[in-house]
Amino acid sequence: MRTLLLSAVLLLASGCASDAPADAAPSDDSASGDATSASEAAALSNASGAGCLVGTWQIDPASMDVGKVPAMQQIPDAQFSVGGSSGRALLVFEASGDAVQRFENFSVTINAAVMGQTVSVRNDYSGTARATYAVEDDRIVMTPGEAELTSSVSVNGGAAEPNPFATESVFEEWERGRTAFECSGDELTLDIYGPDSAGGEVFVRDVRYTRVAA
Repeated sequence: MRTLLLSAVLLLASGCASDAPADAAPSDDSASGDATSASEAAALSNASGAGCLVGTWQIDPASMDVGKVPAMQQIPDAQFSVGGSSGRALLVFEASGDAVQRFENFSVTINAAVMGQTVSVRNDYSGTARATYAVEDDRIVMTPGEAELTSSVSVNGGAAEPNPFATESVFEEWERGRTAFECSGDELTLDIYGPDSAGGEVFVRDVRYTRVAA
């Protein structure tokens, strides 16, 4: 159960990009395109609130403090750390109100030290999910759409069971709870809360994203 919970924590905080590649090859009129991109980037850097959200964001796994997740705090004398990551977990917020989550060969390892033993849990994610979103004050309100996401877990190098398994999108988790955000320039931070019916306590705080495309 702890292994699956770690996987859920990581999925809850992780996100993805739109179907268009962030670094697509330039067109023949790249000069005007570059000027437009520079103008858009400058506008986004000066935007705030919903305007600042528009773009593609890549998660910084090191910013996920798993040890502060309420369920993890119930494990006596346990310490958690991010052991490394590869690939990309991105979120895209479009000006139209559409949102996309997609994992691009993303994996992240969480190390747990419990009662003198170290457990290394690697989580591999793949798939795409879609949603629509709205901004209310400092909250992102989601309406989930289609999703096809899977995760595989290995513990100390050995595969866990069942593998792979279907996982909910981050949008479904956000819909049940509450997600507060702060956005400034090319940095986005999220605080993710559980459902009000379960006390609404913070699940993950200060998860950091960096803008990788306007």
